[in-house]
This record gives sequence, C-alpha cells and structure tokens, in this order.
Amino acid sequence: MTRRTFFPERLRALILERAGGNPLYLEEVVRALLAAGVLIRDGLAWRCTAEAATAHVPATLHGLLLARLDRLDAAERRVIQEAAVIGPRCEVPLLKAVSAEPGAVELHGETGAGGGS
Repeated sequence: MTRRTFFPERLRALILERAGGNPLYLEEVVRALLAAGVLIRDGLAWRCTAEAATAHVPATLHGLLLARLDRLDAAERRVIQEAAVIGPRCEVPLLKAVSAEPGAVELHGETGAGGGS
C-alpha cells in the first residue's frame, strides 16, 4: 500500500509546467521545497505544510540553482565563486592556495566546492 503526498493543485501544476519534463528541475524543486520547510517527512510519507499554498517556485533551473546558492552562508558562497573561476574541476589544494579564506575551503572542500580529482 502506498500513500500519496498531498500537494496543492496550484503548486503541482506550476511545477509541472515549469519543469517541462526536465528531471533535474524537478529534483531541484524538491530540494528547494525541503530547504524552505514546505515539504516535510511525515512518517513514511511526505506532506506539504500550509506554506505550500504561497510557495515561490523559480521559473527556470538557473533560478532554482541561484536561489540554492543564495541560501548558503557568505563563506560557502565565496568558496564556490572562487572554485568557479578555476573551472569545472578543481583540486582542493589549488583552491586553498588561491582562496581569500583558505580555512573556509578546508571546512567545505569535502562537500562540493573543490572536490574533483
């Protein structure tokens, strides 16, 4: 037996329209709804909180990713910006060498900013 997640029709329709069949967009929308506390775990199921009725859903994947970056603290954003300047792949030691805050690289190096080999 499976339980359905209650999703307000307006929010469901908006997400489906904007996703246009892009699974990455759907994944990022779910991440954003979780981070905003709009979608929560309720035992074995998921449910939306009252905030779902007015939840903002960026129109594009680009907008979703920018909103996700905006939720990071300043040090995390700075490390990501520095890593982006280096390129699509960067080693933690290189990022640490050029970073304005090498300590922040050490803290966040394992979670994405510089993790490529």
